[in-house]
Amino acid sequence: DVTWLCNALAASRLLTRVPRRLVVRMGNIKSQAWAEEERSTGARIHRWITGVLFSRVEGVIVPSNAVKQDLVSCFGVPEGRIFTIPNPIDLAQVSTMAQETVEHPLLQGEPAIIVAVGAMNNQKNHALLIRAFGLLQEKKDVRLVLVGDGPERPQVEKLVKELGVSKDVWITGHRDNPYKYLAQATVLVHPAKWEGFGYAVLEAMACGVPVIAGANSGGPAEIVRDEVDGLLVRDMSPEPLAEAILTLLDDEGLRTAMGKNAIDRASEYDAQRIVPMYERVIVRCARC
Repeated sequence: DVTWLCNALAASRLLTRVPRRLVVRMGNIKSQAWAEEERSTGARIHRWITGVLFSRVEGVIVPSNAVKQDLVSCFGVPEGRIFTIPNPIDLAQVSTMAQETVEHPLLQGEPAIIVAVGAMNNQKNHALLIRAFGLLQEKKDVRLVLVGDGPERPQVEKLVKELGVSKDVWITGHRDNPYKYLAQATVLVHPAKWEGFGYAVLEAMACGVPVIAGANSGGPAEIVRDEVDGLLVRDMSPEPLAEAILTLLDDEGLRTAMGKNAIDRASEYDAQRIVPMYERVIVRCARC
């Protein structure tokens, strides 16, 4: 957990009284992440320490306003010390890697392809997408590609079998190049309960793929412009999610327009724009 490293750096400065400026980074909505864990005494102490130490550094960089508000409301970090800088993406690299070919029986023909990219854990909420996919199969010729791996993969595979959709689901496991799979997608669905940012969302948009995510998911809801380059679903349960997916699958014109808008939106996060933002914040904090 990188939070421990940030805490250690902040604590070492306080204990040694060395006059140095310190800028740390928080990438996730930590109160949500810790709420998923056992509420042990150690976890509560960790949370308290984080609030105390992060309040005493010159700057905390976060990738979204959702993370910023979490630090302010749940950890008591002064708002003026928090700087929101989105995560960058290398658009040139995405374009090159997206051109690699993908061969698999499920991709043959012209079925609609739903893709999800992310670690298989409770936060990413793959079970929701699989249940929505089961409902879609009653109405549409559609395939599901899950790119990723993780501790909940056995449960994901079990649910796929229980719903009888195994023949139309491909679990790729971890892949170093997710872009070539995104390039095959009709739509990316990002069912995560929360995200500090949501790189998979931005990566899909960079590939010209419209995105469906939760309206209350944090970072993804700040990247996706509802009904412009994707859809934000307020009720993230199987039926509403399936309906949102079907809306895009049934409207090629809408998908095409959203895909073009998604590319434009992704360009706002290009590394050449984002890196100078980091430089400005670091210089500002160094002069505090």
